Amino acid sequence: MANYEYPRIKEQVHGKELSILGVAHTERFFHRHKSFFEEFVENNDAVVLEQVLGGDFWEDKSFFNKVGELARRQGKRVYQVDPVRWSHLIFDAGGLITSGFLIGKGIKSLDKDFSRRGALKFLAQSAIGTSLFLGSLFGKWATFSLSPAIVMSYGFDDQIEYGSTDYRNIVIADGLDKLCRTVEDVERIGSIHGAAHYETVHEYLISPAKRLKRLAYFPHDLLGNTAIREYTPVNDGWVLSRNF
Repeated sequence: MANYEYPRIKEQVHGKELSILGVAHTERFFHRHKSFFEEFVENNDAVVLEQVLGGDFWEDKSFFNKVGELARRQGKRVYQVDPVRWSHLIFDAGGLITSGFLIGKGIKSLDKDFSRRGALKFLAQSAIGTSLFLGSLFGKWATFSLSPAIVMSYGFDDQIEYGSTDYRNIVIADGLDKLCRTVEDVERIGSIHGAAHYETVHEYLISPAKRLKRLAYFPHDLLGNTAIREYTPVNDGWVLSRNF
């Protein structure tokens, strides 16, 4: 589709053809590109959808329930590999508060001790604070306001930040890799995620070494649903077929 805003990314992963698609998950965006999504679902054997906060994809009223309905009508399974829960956003808010504390403390320590030791302490506290700020949802919003391209693509900010969005991108990439490796009865998988995620998810997917950053997200792993959820369509909706 020539006027689609976010070009799909295609990869061969463990012998599977994986297509990663970015979207603006709004009702208006869905209806503007409805025929494109119908074709996308039709051309794939299964679909991966982003997790909806506080519910399942069919409960989302703006976008993902509509794509899910396309999949249900076509008899296609839906998978979810996104670990996000409300607890991650609470953790994220705590990181934002901590970032302000650390940056402020670093500035005060430099004022009190303007020496090599004081400068090193300032740099360490400011670096951690900046990492938490950039990784927070507020930091993402602020960065997006300055330059949407920075948030949408993988770059230096992703290397240094620590927060729920980065964590989700890593786990989604891990999940897509596992899905392609584990599920044997599909050849083509279409993965649909918000435009702020999909390019970075792709970078993590093709760069396993970068996904080692997940080790630092152990607290997030304790909070999230890190299993792959497989949903099978039935006449009146969906059933959870398995977790793996």
